[in-house]
Amino acid sequence: DNNNTCTAPWYFFDTSRCYHSCYKHPNNNKQQRTKNYKRTMTHPVARLLLLWSFLQTTVCGFQPVKRLSSAGKSHSIIGHHHPRRESLELYVATTAGQEYTVEVVEGGEDDPRVLDVAAFRNGMVNPEMMVERAKSKRDAIDTTEAAVNGLKIGVLYVGPVIAAFTYLESNDVTQALSNYALLGGGIGVLLAANNYMGRGIHVPDTAEATNRIIVDFSEGIYRKQDIGFVAVSEDSTFAPTRGVMGTVDAQLRNSDKSHPGARKVSGLPSHLHIKNMEVHKTSRRRGVGQALLDKIIEYAKTKTDAEALTLEVEAANPAAVNLYKKAGFEARENPNKLSKNVYMVKFL
Repeated sequence: DNNNTCTAPWYFFDTSRCYHSCYKHPNNNKQQRTKNYKRTMTHPVARLLLLWSFLQTTVCGFQPVKRLSSAGKSHSIIGHHHPRRESLELYVATTAGQEYTVEVVEGGEDDPRVLDVAAFRNGMVNPEMMVERAKSKRDAIDTTEAAVNGLKIGVLYVGPVIAAFTYLESNDVTQALSNYALLGGGIGVLLAANNYMGRGIHVPDTAEATNRIIVDFSEGIYRKQDIGFVAVSEDSTFAPTRGVMGTVDAQLRNSDKSHPGARKVSGLPSHLHIKNMEVHKTSRRRGVGQALLDKIIEYAKTKTDAEALTLEVEAANPAAVNLYKKAGFEARENPNKLSKNVYMVKFL
């Protein structure tokens, strides 16, 4: 929940979330997580439910979601529909007859562009589309066949494994068969019931889907560790992302103004590190990447104390390497000795 404590009940058919909130919840401190874990692992019913949770996650497709929250307050962006914001037109360009603007995404809980960036990086799929697709997938399932498959998992796969471990520990055939019937059969029945009720496919609500893609694709901007830049078009192709057709992030490093979570890189002055540049496949090689890069340079010079720009690019991506070289970047030794990427720097 949002109160830094573990209050989740042992949900009978939603134990993946329960396990996640009791042990993996990011708001629980280490001591609380350890306490929750020990309490979980010493309770026999909890052990069975954790196994059920594992089966939900690996077999039925359930995925626990990390919650974005802070000190007893839920962020306002989660689960809310934001009206279209007035466009911050920092840069206007035209490519192949298509006009677009470049905006700065300052980030934070009240910036609706954070969700647009996440939707773009999620394959042009926004939370509403995620919910509808999950519903369609769930409705297309033959629940009777799914129930039979769930029963088979318990009887043919889980049960024999439990029986084998029981026999190895006790050398007692009767106890092994008893655990096979009780646990293997029980799990099979639970899975069968779960699938028959159409819950083999988890259908998130909009708030959960929103939270999920922000965590996966734009959490750095959401937490203001990074600054985002987006190219925005009026083309209806990009309606699911409210016009976003290209994105890139940047992080201010080695500066007194850097976010506490920003990386520190030795041997460099204050600099803006560019990462995650992506342009929609229908708009590539038309100057969109250059427009984004130009606006990052302008932002670095006018809004930060950065003395340089840095980035990493795969050596196997010559188009990107040439783009950055054309913009004045030069390759130098990568501070990350384990990385095989080309590290490039442009001093401002």
